[in-house]
Amino acid sequence: MAVYRIVNSSIYPCYGNFIDYLRAEREKIECDDLRMAMNLNIILNCACYIEGFLEGKLKSIVQYYRQIYNKIEKPEFEIRKPMNVFFNNIEDDLDKRISRCMGIDGYDDFFKLLLNKSIKQDKEVVILIEPVQVFFQLRNVIAHGREVSAYEKVIDRESSLGEEFFFGGYKKAETLLLKKGIIHNRFVDVQSANFLFVDEVTDYFLV
Repeated sequence: MAVYRIVNSSIYPCYGNFIDYLRAEREKIECDDLRMAMNLNIILNCACYIEGFLEGKLKSIVQYYRQIYNKIEKPEFEIRKPMNVFFNNIEDDLDKRISRCMGIDGYDDFFKLLLNKSIKQDKEVVILIEPVQVFFQLRNVIAHGREVSAYEKVIDRESSLGEEFFFGGYKKAETLLLKKGIIHNRFVDVQSANFLFVDEVTDYFLV
């Protein structure tokens, strides 16, 4: 009978270390473009940290139940084997799903499966759901280098009032940040993507 040795090592703490480094170095930078590039990378690293942390928590839940089961006396091989296969299949399926998972909603499905409850209903988490969802949507567009694009249909030329057409992850971030008072102008007004990568925006999502 073969014996498998499973070795795991998390990398997400490295992202946390790099975030701390970038934030410290950011204070030394006077060039606006470089400072905003650092903020963009802080957002990307923060998303990686969160996903790595959630992956670790999910796997620790499965390992916890496996350890409890292993403490039960099971002399018959016919009983041990099916349960070992069951746990192995759960862990394999978890790995496959995590590799395709994007955003807090996908991870919440795992917690509901394993714990029969949603982390989004936790009183300490519920107030963070909207910012976290927007954060991951923002991460998705910047991770692929997506252009920030919008247009405005001017209805009244004298007042320059118009109807804005702006969609996707950038728009969702803009809407949330305007509502929270983190930014004060729309993309169609400032006409620069940098307004989403100032220190105040990055630090809001980090908190």
